[in-house]
Amino acid sequence: MSDGFIRKKVRQGRADYPDAVGRIRALYARTLDWMERLAEENRKIEVIYRPHPAERLTPQLLERVRRVPGLKLIPDLPIGDWILQAESVFVWSSTSSVDALAADRPVFALRRAEEGSSAFQSGYFPILDDLPTVVDYERFREAATGGDRPSLHPRWAAAVMRYREFYDTPAEPAFVGLERRIARIMETGEGARFGRMPLPGALEGFYRLQQAGKRGLHSTGLMRFFKRYEKEAGERLLPALVEEREAFLRDRLGNLPPVEEQGDPR
Repeated sequence: MSDGFIRKKVRQGRADYPDAVGRIRALYARTLDWMERLAEENRKIEVIYRPHPAERLTPQLLERVRRVPGLKLIPDLPIGDWILQAESVFVWSSTSSVDALAADRPVFALRRAEEGSSAFQSGYFPILDDLPTVVDYERFREAATGGDRPSLHPRWAAAVMRYREFYDTPAEPAFVGLERRIARIMETGEGARFGRMPLPGALEGFYRLQQAGKRGLHSTGLMRFFKRYEKEAGERLLPALVEEREAFLRDRLGNLPPVEEQGDPR
């Protein structure tokens, strides 16, 4: 986040935003220190830092990667391909945690000890709250070399259950469920005006659909053939586009009056 972006959030009423950014930056710096230390202590381990598509790569980060041979910065190719090659995955807040569970790779939430498990108090992405947490270097080192599998280890029992509840529907392909839902909307008018659907509920539906598609591509092995993900990774999450998308959703879904009577669904 640039200083200008932070000031803009404060002007919009987010007085707590500078403190939140400060906490995130502190965890970010601490995590990079852990990665560097692990790479230097164990030369047999290759530590890969995967930047967010909207992340600015700072000179300090590039210098650190240049200085530490075992620490790599790799933004190329879909992240799912790298997860399939990884022994452990660490996230702060990312839907890649779902990709890791789909690939049966151990995935951990990076947290500050005083914050607890949740990255977002709104709970819009609940799987994050169910992941095992890492709050210090000793746990980070142990998690990086543990070699567990979420499907077999009780440490991930809650996360796997939540994953199956939200995304994993092997008995019914995602497009079948989507077809049934569209048919119900057309028959009953449910949600036609979005007046009864709170914004968090709409976003949850979008995320479910997104991850169902990802799971299908992973399961069939087709993910590596979808080169468009490379282009989207560089465009779809740029800050300006995220702001534009969120404004659109709030305008269309968040401010509509409730529908008192079912009318013409058109």
